[in-house]
Amino acid sequence: MRRVTVVLCVVSVVLMTAGLVAQTKPSFAGQWFVPDEGARGRGALPKVELTITQDATAMTLEYTGDGQAPAPAKLTYKLDGSVSKNNMQTSKAMWAGNNLVVTTTTGAGEEKRTFEVDGDNLVVETSATGRNGGAPTITKVTYKRYVRGFGG
Repeated sequence: MRRVTVVLCVVSVVLMTAGLVAQTKPSFAGQWFVPDEGARGRGALPKVELTITQDATAMTLEYTGDGQAPAPAKLTYKLDGSVSKNNMQTSKAMWAGNNLVVTTTTGAGEEKRTFEVDGDNLVVETSATGRNGGAPTITKVTYKRYVRGFGG
């Protein structure tokens, strides 16, 4: 009987630990920026700063530019896979492992943005529907975390 009790206790601890590990998702919260022209693909992208706030139920992105396009924008996504509405667009955010994939339906088609933390970087890959049924357009932007007093 004692062995059965010990085995059941060990199995319970393993199952609880596995459940806690499975629930832990990365936080993208923080202030992010594109560090230099080279990281933006020879100036192909405008200078953009990104502030992300995140809790257990939602992630909010606030984009600001350097006085040029893009215009400042604030987008909020529910993290449970339900529909989020931003600027007359509908989106769904779903976890794919430790990445967050946001699928947005626009007038031009479907756009998928994948958010991934890679060390001290935030990598955002966007795949948008190609024009006239062509191949999708894929862009990848790497943001650095802004740390006050250290080059940010």
